[in-house]
Amino acid sequence: MDPLLTVFTPTHVAHSSFHELPACIESFREKAIGAANYRHLIVCDSDPAMGSLTGEYLSLLKSIENKYPEVEVIHRPNSGCRKNYVYTLDAITTPYMFYLEHDWTFLEEINLPSLLSVFQDHPQVNYIRFNHKNNDSTSGWDTIHQEASEIDSLPLLKIDCWHNVIHMIRVDDFKTNKLPLVDSWSIEESLTMKYKRAI
Repeated sequence: MDPLLTVFTPTHVAHSSFHELPACIESFREKAIGAANYRHLIVCDSDPAMGSLTGEYLSLLKSIENKYPEVEVIHRPNSGCRKNYVYTLDAITTPYMFYLEHDWTFLEEINLPSLLSVFQDHPQVNYIRFNHKNNDSTSGWDTIHQEASEIDSLPLLKIDCWHNVIHMIRVDDFKTNKLPLVDSWSIEESLTMKYKRAI
């Protein structure tokens, strides 16, 4: 059976990345319940100024790729997170993408089948963003529009904008409707029918 989900992890060469990325991957593998069939694409940016550290980090990425069959590593020097997001949207073939930057870890379990079912059962849902722990903000990026009580299977809130914390998207919708916003990084512009997971 072809996977429904690609986990996309952008990373870059830095001293902190050596422990942040493995912790991120282990966190996902431990906390993502029902993650039996998925791809995990790690796209690495690098700067020539980092010198030998780049080779060391690429060696670490290769060892991770060899350890986990779902992982594929792509090295894109001088690219950056935004360009790698656009690249990944174009490259993947799964209907859904889970954005997980390399310096995030999970404090709670994630029920992936439940998330997927929300997308499959509710075609108006194109984006689910994970909330920061204990974030109950009602202004700025986390302005709450209204409770999404029509979706009983997952506690969600409608929000006002896109940004690059952990999130899951319907790939076709983003390719068709949202890519110009991602490409220009226009996070202040409003999108329709976005949801934040209320943790």
